[in-house]
Amino acid sequence: MREKTGPPASAIRIQNVQEDNGMSDTSRSDAGTPRVRSEAEFPRLRPDCIEETVYDWESFRHRPSPYRHVPVLEAGPGSLTIDGTFAGWEGCAGFRLPSFPSQVVMDGWKGEGDLSADIRFAYDSGHLYWAARVRDDVHVPVEGSDMWRGDSIQIAFSENGVYGPDFGFNCASDGARVAQWKQGSGTSGPEAIESRTTRTGDETVYTVKMPWKAIFSGPPPEGSMTFALLINDNDGGRRRGWIEWTPGFGREKDPGRHGRLHLIPALDPWTVWTEGPEEAQPGVPTAYTLVVPNISDRPASYRLESGLLGLVRDLTVPARSVLAMRFELEPVEPGTYTLDFRLTAAGGASRRAASTIEVPHRPEALLDRLDAAGSKLPELERLLAACEAKGIAVDYERIHAAVIRDFVPYGKDDVRHGRLRRARYVAEQLEKLHGEACRSLSDYLSGAKIAKAVPRYATGRPAIDGCAFVGRTVTRSTGTETVQPIFFNGYGHFGQVRADMPKFQDLGANIVQIEIGPRSVIVEKEQGGDPGGRSDSPDDDYGISTAEIEADIVRVLAQAERHDVAVNLLLSPHYFPDWALRKWPELASICSHSLLYKIDHPIARRIVGEFLRTIIPQVKDFRSLHSVTLTNEPVYQTNKDPYYLPAWHRYLQRLYEGRIAELNRIYGTSYASFEEVPMPPGVGAAPISYDWIVFNQELFAEWHRWMAGIIRSIAPDLPVHAKIMGDPQGSLGWGIDIEAFSAFSQINGNDNWNYLGEGARGFAKEMSFYDLQVSMKPAPVFNSEHHIIPDGDQRYVPGHAEHVRAMLWQGPLHGKSATTIWVWERTYDTTDDKEGSVLHRPDVVAAIGRTNHDLNRLAREVTAFQNAETRVAILYAVPSSVYSTAYPAACLNAYEAVSFSGVKVGFLSERQVAQGMAERYDFVIVPAATHVLPETLSGLCAYVEKGAGTVVVIGDGTLRKDQHDRPLPDEQRSALFGRAVVLPSDSPTAPHIRDRLLPQLASAGLCGTMLVEAETGRPVYGVEWRTAVWQGRRLLSAVNDTETAISVVILDRGRPAVPEAELIEGTAPESEMALLQPLTPYMFDLGPVGRDD
Repeated sequence: MREKTGPPASAIRIQNVQEDNGMSDTSRSDAGTPRVRSEAEFPRLRPDCIEETVYDWESFRHRPSPYRHVPVLEAGPGSLTIDGTFAGWEGCAGFRLPSFPSQVVMDGWKGEGDLSADIRFAYDSGHLYWAARVRDDVHVPVEGSDMWRGDSIQIAFSENGVYGPDFGFNCASDGARVAQWKQGSGTSGPEAIESRTTRTGDETVYTVKMPWKAIFSGPPPEGSMTFALLINDNDGGRRRGWIEWTPGFGREKDPGRHGRLHLIPALDPWTVWTEGPEEAQPGVPTAYTLVVPNISDRPASYRLESGLLGLVRDLTVPARSVLAMRFELEPVEPGTYTLDFRLTAAGGASRRAASTIEVPHRPEALLDRLDAAGSKLPELERLLAACEAKGIAVDYERIHAAVIRDFVPYGKDDVRHGRLRRARYVAEQLEKLHGEACRSLSDYLSGAKIAKAVPRYATGRPAIDGCAFVGRTVTRSTGTETVQPIFFNGYGHFGQVRADMPKFQDLGANIVQIEIGPRSVIVEKEQGGDPGGRSDSPDDDYGISTAEIEADIVRVLAQAERHDVAVNLLLSPHYFPDWALRKWPELASICSHSLLYKIDHPIARRIVGEFLRTIIPQVKDFRSLHSVTLTNEPVYQTNKDPYYLPAWHRYLQRLYEGRIAELNRIYGTSYASFEEVPMPPGVGAAPISYDWIVFNQELFAEWHRWMAGIIRSIAPDLPVHAKIMGDPQGSLGWGIDIEAFSAFSQINGNDNWNYLGEGARGFAKEMSFYDLQVSMKPAPVFNSEHHIIPDGDQRYVPGHAEHVRAMLWQGPLHGKSATTIWVWERTYDTTDDKEGSVLHRPDVVAAIGRTNHDLNRLAREVTAFQNAETRVAILYAVPSSVYSTAYPAACLNAYEAVSFSGVKVGFLSERQVAQGMAERYDFVIVPAATHVLPETLSGLCAYVEKGAGTVVVIGDGTLRKDQHDRPLPDEQRSALFGRAVVLPSDSPTAPHIRDRLLPQLASAGLCGTMLVEAETGRPVYGVEWRTAVWQGRRLLSAVNDTETAISVVILDRGRPAVPEAELIEGTAPESEMALLQPLTPYMFDLGPVGRDD
């Protein structure tokens, strides 16, 4: 979006406001004439009048407020106690929830007794304090990182527009729990947070003391910070919804929609902010408010200035009062404006308040603009035809034409639905795409530019070779057929992908995901015959209908064959027949939010098995069928259903060889028999929790193996996988053993995400999960529900397309060879998960197609990076995930440190250590792994004793205990530490780890190619680079994962290296210095590999 320094002449009018909201202690019309710049100085403003309202501070801080800003007072020493009571917090400012209907995001909310809260804040130089008094009629907490599914509070911060960190808090039966999902710039984790909770009657009180270092690197320098808070509600079974302070948190993660906390120091107790909508319609008066709290015991005088309004005026705010100046702006011309105020106190201290106002074009102007974009399509088609007539490849430009063709009517629909800002963005992007395509085609025809031909997937099930899919491709411009690696990028998952199948190749996409479940096939027996594909089951309890398989799935597969689009079929066992749950109520279970039945009940197995045996024979021979996905985001928690107690007791008897005394010794209990041992309520730092995690994971993996076995018995060559969520920590409580799932799959399936604004850390988190799966099994990764844009996102900015392109390029370097993106649908329902999705964004669709073409044009080169040797591994230890809050963050820090050193990094499981597989690696990093299996410690000792490589230990407390919290042998541990590289801190930052590791990696010859900052000569940070050898030439892939350009120098074997070519754009660099644009992929050809390499 373009930024303007001010509106055109007469673009903003200040209008008189007479409304009184009834909340004021003192109201007065404008007293005195404001000083306004002369018409000659500032001809853009015609001021009339401003309304001022003064509130008493005490009433202001306790009243329901429409404001999304909170003044946070500095706390005196010892004034607040973290004890789970609200005593002492009454004098702090905050807000009440809900104050407005829009803050309730759940169906059937019954009033304050159902769910409501009073939130208060304070701070000091070292901490942020907050307390919440929550009324909730039914209290159902959920343990672990899954706590958001139960009664809990979530909070989030942002820094420089980048979302994170975020935290969760709940009140468990034995006290407070704290979880963290996303890190920010803070140097410590949730273990540094002090939290106490109590539950009395229907009231839960949270008191929390958060060190600034757990949030940011220190207190916010500007004295204010972005903040969001919501309170989840679970009345039994599943999450009902939530109440929220501001939007942009419960669904999408949009810091631009969050509120702000303003820190008010005791010695200078005042602040200022502005309130008002982010969008104002042309010609429509829109209200804005300037708020000035003065918390001191005496009146305060200020000078107020606004460049946009041309306003200079003196203000006096009474002691312990809040001044609210309300005015209306009536924009005339479209554009982006900054409503900027500066307030200067009598003593000289100055503070600023600013709001960005977007003024969209008028509907008729937008429709004209979109019509103009559509009218240019014939010109583009003529150029395409002219190039094709000469045999010139137009693969990339066909994407532009297809996007314009579809999005002109989409943009018009946006106008008709009042989505003017989005319609403007669509029009801008279509104009840009048209210009780019026409320039390229003209350059091809004139010879000024050489077109890039793309080998495209041609119908046929690909083979699997390592992490790659290999199959037949056809180059359109020449008709050339080749067999080569193929990268699949496309969309899911519902009706629109079916309708748009003929379009996808022109859009640069080559795969879709569709789904069907048992309820569509297994039907009630008594419904009688159906000529539409119905047959009798050998079981008298149900019938089988193939009607939907034939009318939908078979039709889509046949259509995909004709249009060279691969299909992944999601089998969706969570779509279980409702009639079966009514007929056999004993099947019902609450072990999952989606699998609402006991998965191993004989009747349930019969139904699911019959479904698989019916559908697989009908689809297995379609050449368009790429693979099948067994389950969608599978979660199963046996501790929620007593049905699984007998199986749990049998498991414990086997584990402890029938010795209840041994279990009691380890658990610290006195059970008389195994039948007395309950399942734990969730994931906790206790031996019983570890045992349940393993039990639960084995049961869930066995169910998946059973389904995979049925499919393989019918279609041995049909690859299977499961769509597990990309969260190793959450997997503990979800029943997901990542290594076990890889074992029964031919493809490493997942549902993963990475969003604009998460920065380099977001890329590290996404890519690390792909590397974890590949380390467990060297097979292709398929992210079959790739979340690239947050649900409900309303940021229509070019950054999304850039971010998506970087994601889709980087993923294949880490083994991801297939993606179906969530979601190829449109909606105007702002509460729908599909709101703001990819099909509302023409530039993103174009970027996806372009990147898929790049990957397939350079498929052999990209595959060389997949096949490059991994010589550094991070220990993946489930016991440490259970007992240590520091371990997950330390793992990610270690991964980021190595990844931003130009070194390929993987993971090493404890099973693999026991099998001697550590010897594959030169380095094994053990990051704050406090608890491991005994075999792991002995395996690492054997690794160093053989001289196979180097162990890097992070944290003094590492490798101290086993999976049951018992001490490991000191002599083994001491011997290992004596031969290891030890970083003593349990939670060093990723840059600190890199600084310590780089000399070790370099001495082992792993840093032959380096990217260093052009200005400082230091290794660059925030850029992921990798090297690989292809056909005797050294390739360098680099992606700047930050959001600012970085100048780097390429050093190869210590010498500046000028690349012979940049392969993605087809350019020839002239220097060893490269300006790496943000979120932009590069692949450099550094020339032949030397003899010394």
